[in-house]
Amino acid sequence: MWEVLHAVLALVLVLGLLLLTVWVIKFLQVKAAGCGMLQKMAAKDRVRIVEQKRIDAKTKLVLFTKDDCDFLVMIANGQSLLLDKKDNAGKADNHDEA
Repeated sequence: MWEVLHAVLALVLVLGLLLLTVWVIKFLQVKAAGCGMLQKMAAKDRVRIVEQKRIDAKTKLVLFTKDDCDFLVMIANGQSLLLDKKDNAGKADNHDEA
C-alpha cells in the first residue's frame, strides 16, 4: 500500500516539475520578446518555404526564399535539383538540365 502511495506522489512531483519547467520557458520567451537584441536575432529568419506542390508520390516542387532570392527546387527520391533561381530584382538564372 505504501509503495503505491509513494509511486503516485513521485509521479505527481515529476509532472509538477515538468509543468513548472514549461511555464518558466514560456515566461522567459514572453520577457525576451521585449528585448531588442533578441528581436534582431529572431528577425534573421533568412530561409522560408513559400510553397510546396506534390507532383507524384515521390516527387515534389518546393519554392523557397533566402534573403532576396527565390529558388525552385525539385525533390525526388532523396535527391534535389535546382530548377530556377530568381533574385528580387527580376534577373532569373535557368538551371534546367535536360
